Amino acid sequence: MRLLFLLILINVSIVSAYAQHTPEGGEEGGDTVRVSKLEFPNAFSPNGDGINDTYRAKPTSQNILEFKAFIFNRWGKIIFRFKDITDEWDGTDNGTPVKDGVYFLSCEAKGADKVEYKIRKDINVLRGYREITEGY
Repeated sequence: MRLLFLLILINVSIVSAYAQHTPEGGEEGGDTVRVSKLEFPNAFSPNGDGINDTYRAKPTSQNILEFKAFIFNRWGKIIFRFKDITDEWDGTDNGTPVKDGVYFLSCEAKGADKVEYKIRKDINVLRGYREITEGY
């Protein structure tokens, strides 16, 4: 039984792998491992303009089987708990908008390919930011 690794990509917040089992005799086929991917943005702007108003895993995230994530304020208080990978934080703490500033994400997850993710990163809340879409 041979296992051929086609791609391994390692980044601070991304680990992806693809493997395909090649049966004896060299014929293609066999088992395919689903690739997992998990990424989060570093900022969002919950200002009601309809652009980046919530914080969530990037849409390119895929094949995540187990997921646990929290948002903390600068004093270590949990201000948001993700229920699952599709959950979104609206930039509030118990219904009250948080101030602009840096918050922190702690995420542990497991992909279908058995890759384990431990993501710790800063999140910039930029309420005053407005996307300029006209005139360019």
